[in-house]
Amino acid sequence: MTDVLDSTTGGSAVWASPLGRPSWQVDDCPPWCVAVHEEGDHPHDRKHLGPELTVPATTLAPRASSDGVQRDERSASELVVSLHRRDGSHDTWVYVGDGFEQRLEVLLGDMWRIVEAFGQAVEGLPPEA
Repeated sequence: MTDVLDSTTGGSAVWASPLGRPSWQVDDCPPWCVAVHEEGDHPHDRKHLGPELTVPATTLAPRASSDGVQRDERSASELVVSLHRRDGSHDTWVYVGDGFEQRLEVLLGDMWRIVEAFGQAVEGLPPEA
């Protein structure tokens, strides 16, 4: 390892591997990774992250009303779509969710099958059906 001065840490010394990446990093970043990896990253945070794409959407959630009847409630939301892969893993995951209550997290290959099935489910329907 090499002791390197890094302007992003206020000029303090940081440890860097000869490859120009943290010593813990096993894999090169995939082309979609936008994460800045640092030597001090917590083990939980040692993953490749894609950009977060936001999609405005209306979501549906069941809510109990005051009379005890279950009703559906619509709400405006922003869903986030993003890729991530733990460093050293071969599994790329797709996250789709609101960051709070609703989320879907599946392998990239499974997401392609879901997208194909979704296309079949809505084929021929107008956007506001």
